Amino acid sequence: MASFRSAAVIVLVLLSTADPGLCLDGDSILKGLRDSETETRRQALESPELAACYASNADEELCPPNPELFREVNQELVRLLGDGDPAIRRVAARYLSVSTDEQAVGPLGHLLRDRDEEIRATAASAFVRIRTSDPHIVTDLEKLLRDRNKSIRASAAMALGANGTSLSLRALRSRLSRETEPDVKAVCAQSVQELEHRLR
Repeated sequence: MASFRSAAVIVLVLLSTADPGLCLDGDSILKGLRDSETETRRQALESPELAACYASNADEELCPPNPELFREVNQELVRLLGDGDPAIRRVAARYLSVSTDEQAVGPLGHLLRDRDEEIRATAASAFVRIRTSDPHIVTDLEKLLRDRNKSIRASAAMALGANGTSLSLRALRSRLSRETEPDVKAVCAQSVQELEHRLR
């Protein structure tokens, strides 16, 4: 957990198209993320340099570990989860969705109620990897089993398999009996089994 790669600050994110050949200018990125102009914040967030450091294929030579810098970047990403621009919230959530940084858990949980479907989906999928016992987050995941978006329902089901309670098990079984999408139904069935095993 102490290393940059395993958990420390921000874990590498799934941006397979990112170009890992660019070095991160921390001062410029932080300045951009903190800017009062929405477009400037968005450009900093979506910059190839930042994306490269969150890419699944990032390497330490091209994006050297810098725990202090990434701690600051992580703090800004958490703050941007509450940004008024949904495009900014989406990217920040995507970057933080595989983070083990505890300060991201609550803010990501709030995004489970976001009006933007893609943001709700990203937040729900984050809790497939992030373990939490926060009852508000678990309850919101249970509610997402009824979301109109099938990807959100599937992500919520997987997240409940990892984090759910006995009440979640009941909600999953109910969803399983009502679900009409075969792929979501299969995910619900698997999550029921996982949660039954976990609660023994």
